[in-house]
Amino acid sequence: MTPLPVSDVAILVVDDVADNLVALKALLEGGGVHVVTAPSGAEALEALLVHDVALALIDVNMPGMDGFELAELMRGTERTRAVPIIFVTGIAAEPARMFKGYETGAVEFLVKPVEPRLLRSKVETFVELHRQRHQLSDQLGQLREMLRLSDMFVAVLGHDLRGPLQSIELGAQVILGKPEDTNAVLRMANTMQRASRRMARLIEQLLDFARARLQGAIPVLPAACDLGDLTRAALSELEPAAAERVTLDLTGDTAVTWDRDRIGQVLSNVLGNAVQHGTEGTPIRITVAGDASRVSVVVHNRGHVPAETLPMLFDPFTRAENGRQRRGAGLGLGLYIVDQIVRAHGGRVEVESTSEAGTTFRIALPRHVATVAA
Repeated sequence: MTPLPVSDVAILVVDDVADNLVALKALLEGGGVHVVTAPSGAEALEALLVHDVALALIDVNMPGMDGFELAELMRGTERTRAVPIIFVTGIAAEPARMFKGYETGAVEFLVKPVEPRLLRSKVETFVELHRQRHQLSDQLGQLREMLRLSDMFVAVLGHDLRGPLQSIELGAQVILGKPEDTNAVLRMANTMQRASRRMARLIEQLLDFARARLQGAIPVLPAACDLGDLTRAALSELEPAAAERVTLDLTGDTAVTWDRDRIGQVLSNVLGNAVQHGTEGTPIRITVAGDASRVSVVVHNRGHVPAETLPMLFDPFTRAENGRQRRGAGLGLGLYIVDQIVRAHGGRVEVESTSEAGTTFRIALPRHVATVAA
């Protein structure tokens, strides 16, 4: 049995008479409702392992496992315990028999022949209740996620923005205290500028994260540009000591139709990651190559990412420290945004890392991409 599409709601009809199954399926199916039929209690249990059903219509008198026994088994299983059950019987039930049915979890007894409009009305009611229950469950899950992310935003902003703010405040104090000391003023001005840029990057990362979560993708506005030029621009933003460690190789055609600013973010983040987390003082190699349809960027540095960290490398709000994951210690959004931007361009980013070979980021994108509007 194949599970239904998410938009469909299943109901289960159990009856040992084939004609009854055909008639009920014809009567009830349609409008997003799928009727799952079973000629016996055993086959009904198999169907319940596959389908999440909104309602079970069960014939009471069946050979082998009767309707009451099936209901008792359903009530004894976590997956099917809450499924509403309507018993259908060909004989008017005696009070004792009806009481037994309600004990096993029935919500109602119907006597054959069942009036079609009445049955459809009852089924539609339970189907709607099922849909509302799932909708409420989804909304509750979204609300919990929003609250979790809100808590993270407050925590990480308090941590990450405090550092550059302190640098700016201390720099201002030095300048106000020694305005005549030109060297000190220039030194503090450079520090304040770097701190301001860091704060701007943090805020932009938060905005990109919100866009990716709310819109499903980061918007891109492609235009003709050259990946070689974009890479050189990203290199020029590095500190001189870090830039001296980098070797750039360009091969093939690097003309592309991409979002220049977004790909600039990707290159800056990946290069910054290589500088920050690679083995200090060791070379970093960037290879940019283009063929007929695709263009790639490969960034390699010494140092490695622990194996247990690799699966979570592109998760938001996650950072690696000494080989262990530590949440709440900073935004950790850089590589998540890299992945989102590359996906928005129809490409992919992969990473390989071992202690022997070092760490390699591979980014491959189609040469030309369509606009994804905000």
